[in-house]
Amino acid sequence: MIRLDNVSFSYKSKSNQQLQALSDVSLEIAEGEWIAVLGANGSGKSSLSKLMSGVLLPHSGEVCLSGVNTRQHSGSGWLGVGLVLSRPQEQLIAPTVEEELAFGPENLGLTAEEIKSRVEQALRWLGLEDYEKRSIIELSGGEQQRVALAGVLTMNPRYLILDEPTAFLALAEAEQLWQLVHRLNREQGVSIIWLSHRVEHARGAERVLVLNQGRLCADESADKIFSGSHDWKNWGLELPPLMALCQKLSAAGVSLNLPIFTLDELLGQL
Repeated sequence: MIRLDNVSFSYKSKSNQQLQALSDVSLEIAEGEWIAVLGANGSGKSSLSKLMSGVLLPHSGEVCLSGVNTRQHSGSGWLGVGLVLSRPQEQLIAPTVEEELAFGPENLGLTAEEIKSRVEQALRWLGLEDYEKRSIIELSGGEQQRVALAGVLTMNPRYLILDEPTAFLALAEAEQLWQLVHRLNREQGVSIIWLSHRVEHARGAERVLVLNQGRLCADESADKIFSGSHDWKNWGLELPPLMALCQKLSAAGVSLNLPIFTLDELLGQL
């Protein structure tokens, strides 16, 4: 389980001012859940993702990953939480794709045979079979994003945190990523925490969290939050036209099972 108890975090701005990124955030995420964390730019999503993965330590409160308090963690030992950043170049460190994917398993002390197997599997999952020997710096932004995700998957995470993962992906690549994440969650029980400023990226989530100005202002099931009368604009978010239409149809008495994210879903229900 990932557990945050009254967590606050702040950082220094370029002008050396102390800025509050998160304030008194408490939440629990169980293994196997698919959660969307929605929030406008600057709402604290990236800080939350790094706290939930142990990259950052809270200034107050506690973060526990699989029962281990991140303040007390020595840094050795894999806690099962993988993080994919919105800017892949911030986490890619090896010169080639093959070396990048092998880096994590090597640090786990796995055998050469197991490392090779994990690397090959991750390459297949992300459609990167022909990229093994490619230089990281020669890849496009979308290709780097897929390599970053593949590198995390070689660690066999039980929790996968994706911070704006489609930022550099074309529509087809974004759909491929969603299908892969869906498979990991449904077939392997991997918890998915997908952070985004776009409401439609809550597709597939069973539970939705909303951050606004560093505070957790909503934590509800997907069907409840999308069938309610929340003021999304007050949270700095906007419902896509299709989802707004579905809410209006439901309010007018049309029987719909919300949320609906695609036109095909709406036509199927009508």
